[in-house]
Amino acid sequence: MIQINANLFARVAVAQSSDPGRYYLCGVCIQRNPRGEGVTLTATDGHCLLTAHDPNADPTSVPVDGMIINLGKDGLKAARKGQALTIDPATGDASIDNVWRSAASTIVDGAFPDWRRILPQGVQIATGAAFDVKILSRLGEALCGWRKSSHGLTMRGADDASPHIIACDSPDAAIFAVCMPIRVTPTIAAPTWL
Repeated sequence: MIQINANLFARVAVAQSSDPGRYYLCGVCIQRNPRGEGVTLTATDGHCLLTAHDPNADPTSVPVDGMIINLGKDGLKAARKGQALTIDPATGDASIDNVWRSAASTIVDGAFPDWRRILPQGVQIATGAAFDVKILSRLGEALCGWRKSSHGLTMRGADDASPHIIACDSPDAAIFAVCMPIRVTPTIAAPTWL
């Protein structure tokens, strides 16, 4: 059995796709951490990506090639409030805190893309990149853990067209996002009425 942080799973699932044509993105990919400490949870819809590290999960409980799990809407709702998500890697059956149980969870049959290759490397600068407001709102809520208090997002990228790493200023450094900028006509200037 795989046991992972339920709330972390739900936060990462914010980025999973709902496009049946991209079925292999319609879930959260659970993989062994390459450094041997815990597991990584990753989801993407092709526009943004969320990934988190659960250092308390047993990496040997996860299949060597990883697996993609879709909990469905009810499962994700329960996971947001839960502590421990337990998944049977053979069947996909899932339970949260031994209270919510589902045989409706799905093991997604497909290969998750190599998400690590798009991570910006050595990025130290802020850019003038533009981002989709709806995507940033979704990512901000997931990164900051749906907290009621105000937090800031930090974004760094190599240039205006490159993927940007996004992190919340909360103490939870186990989760971050990657987002692709959108193309817009730059209009940032002082208003003419000033």
